[in-house]
Amino acid sequence: MSVLRAIAWLLVAAMVAGGCGEGDAGAGPVPPDGDPFEEVERATPDPDAPARAAPRWEQVLTLSGEGPVTEEFPIAEDALQWRANYRCGSGELVLQVEDADEPMLEAECPDEDQAYAIETGFLELDVDASGPWELTVEQQVDTIYEEPPLEGMDEGEVLAEGSFYAIERTGEGTATLYRLPDGRLALRFADDFQTLASPDLYVWLSEAEEPTTSAEAFEADRVDIGEITTTFGDHNYVLPDDVDPERIRSIVIWCAPVQIAYAAAALNR
Repeated sequence: MSVLRAIAWLLVAAMVAGGCGEGDAGAGPVPPDGDPFEEVERATPDPDAPARAAPRWEQVLTLSGEGPVTEEFPIAEDALQWRANYRCGSGELVLQVEDADEPMLEAECPDEDQAYAIETGFLELDVDASGPWELTVEQQVDTIYEEPPLEGMDEGEVLAEGSFYAIERTGEGTATLYRLPDGRLALRFADDFQTLASPDLYVWLSEAEEPTTSAEAFEADRVDIGEITTTFGDHNYVLPDDVDPERIRSIVIWCAPVQIAYAAAALNR
């Protein structure tokens, strides 16, 4: 990795490494140690700043082989960075981006790791290998995410729905709980869903009727369905088979490292 590329990568990593509640512009202080439910100052978004999502990884390309390969692929102009997740069995593996001063990777195999780069546009990657290898290229972006409704949502039964509201941070858009024709439960965030762009946020199916504080959200029984797909844009979740829809009273966006509720949607049946 060249010196300039290394410096740029460190700057990007510093911008996106913080967990939720850390480094949020205008977000105010995080709760003091020992009392995660002390009141937290709400964020005051800059009305002139373009809306951005929390950085997420999107797959661009998958490759494998047992020798040299050259492949072209696009990296979005506004991508924050991109990476090659690689695994090789024997020999050596070298990844070289066309026109770059130095290889982005020189590995002795067997090895399994990630290599990062910041070039954007339509790129050409030269893979020089003397043994079996495979890699996946992913780009990191913070643009709006637009996922269409799941197949069957149009014909499915709407069990409950509600609008997001702020608790400790911002919350906009709607949450709708569906029973799909095949019997599965699904949840859709829509109508330009948005909360403060932070990593390490999780989606809770909560039994709280309409939580207005982090303490109320934390004390209620819930099902954690995992990390949020995006903080900005319409998207779907297929729920676990053992979820009881009658017990889901609200949807909570929870910041795990700082233990605060960013936003919630009370579901009306």
